[in-house]
Amino acid sequence: MMNGSILRTSLATVAAIVYAFLGVSGHAAASDSPRWLTVAEVRGALLGRPAAGIYPDGTPWAEIITANGRADYSERGERRGGSWSFNLEGELCFRYDDGRGGGCFRYVQISSNCYEHFYQVFGPKTDSTGPDDRFLTNGRLWRTDEPQTCDEKPAV
Repeated sequence: MMNGSILRTSLATVAAIVYAFLGVSGHAAASDSPRWLTVAEVRGALLGRPAAGIYPDGTPWAEIITANGRADYSERGERRGGSWSFNLEGELCFRYDDGRGGGCFRYVQISSNCYEHFYQVFGPKTDSTGPDDRFLTNGRLWRTDEPQTCDEKPAV
């Protein structure tokens, strides 16, 4: 059993961390919450430009999403062609010619050239302003025609 002194110290430490994370007001500002990019923002950020990324398991990949609806994807030395379109929910959907992989994704901008893409795993496809417990990350990505910023740390 933990003695009272250690427990109070632990709780104080946790409270300090939470307080520091949330800021002086005690709660995160609404602007701190990530929001989904619009279809227009995804088009401007990713279409017609080479991109690369890394999946949550550490696997790197690269893709060119052309403005004419085609995609050229490569991973682990294998290259696949495919197509893309936006669905009614504003997700960017990929379908590859060989029938493997693909899916529909929503995007959040992390920094000037760093994005995170998510897919919905359960629940109704209702309006959502940003990632919630219905979505899982599919990793991060960036445009390769300019320096990536996924490793940037926020200024303090």
